[in-house]
Amino acid sequence: SIPDYYEENLYAFNGRKIMLNKSKEDSDGDGVPDDQEVQIVLKYNEDKSKMYVQGKLISYPDRVDSDMDGISDQDDPNPMEYTITDRTLSLEAGLSYTNLEEYVGRSVKDARKDGVYFKNVAPRDIFYLDDAIIVYANDSGADHPNDYEDAGLASLALKFVISNKRTAVVYSPRGTEFTDNFVYDFVYADLTSGVWWDNLQSRIAYMEYKAITSKNRNYDYYITAHSLGGRITQDVLYKVYNANGKNASKTGISIITPVHNATFNGLGYINYVYASLRTGVLNRYRHSLVNFYYEGDIVGELFGCSAAYKRAGVQVNLMRRNWKGDTIKNHIKDNHGILCWSDDKSLTYEETHKFPYWVD
Repeated sequence: SIPDYYEENLYAFNGRKIMLNKSKEDSDGDGVPDDQEVQIVLKYNEDKSKMYVQGKLISYPDRVDSDMDGISDQDDPNPMEYTITDRTLSLEAGLSYTNLEEYVGRSVKDARKDGVYFKNVAPRDIFYLDDAIIVYANDSGADHPNDYEDAGLASLALKFVISNKRTAVVYSPRGTEFTDNFVYDFVYADLTSGVWWDNLQSRIAYMEYKAITSKNRNYDYYITAHSLGGRITQDVLYKVYNANGKNASKTGISIITPVHNATFNGLGYINYVYASLRTGVLNRYRHSLVNFYYEGDIVGELFGCSAAYKRAGVQVNLMRRNWKGDTIKNHIKDNHGILCWSDDKSLTYEETHKFPYWVD
């Protein structure tokens, strides 16, 4: 029902030209016919000497994923409104491994166009974070003298401006680095985390999160991280909920609690430490934290969710799959890295059709 002329001459309000295939009902092959993605109404004046064209863009008919949030237009209930899913959080957890301090105040797209190498985000996936603004970054590595002061912690915070929704900020502490900063991470964080409920990097991360959230209390906040960063996430959440329970009633000022948190193959607490943590605090943030881990992963399973270790929050055990959705047979080997999660379609909730599943 779209005249051929307009299939080749459609323009969005942002000036973007939309080219459709006149011989196809569904130009982009996303399962949604073109006339359901863009609605055109032709109106004539009284003597039919002039015709007026009115158009409404429901989603881009030349894009499988109009808002670039990783959800196909066919499955996305809001195809023009970016949805933060757990896959989004996994991509930021990967991006946190890249030093981006010099890009604070600019977009991820700016860094990409400058040729920045993203250590733990595949080139085909970085586009899903393109429009996010880098609002905070703590670089790390051998050439950063401030590492001693922050115990080697590195972190990143991205801002997502979403139409018709509250602006969202996602904070991500970096996991263990085996190149630039292994000594700091291993001594100040990994070793301590194995036998205690707290570490130096967790304290710095808590201070960073407080500072970031205090700048705008009207945003929605998230925390996400991988491996060691997953354990730091649990520590930060404990500190936030514990501080709010102790101090909020006295001062009247509380630390903003994040709406959702996700870890990937994260470390857990050793049993005697987990048992010693105040049950009330753990229960308060249990349902806002989901810990994804791959079956057989030495960190996610053995040191995160086993007979000896426990993580706070909800545990989700998955089998590693490739981008086609097929289970990888040798999934026990080399399945710890954050890059493994980029292809996991279950993180975009395509099976449950709830976007996102953790929102009522």
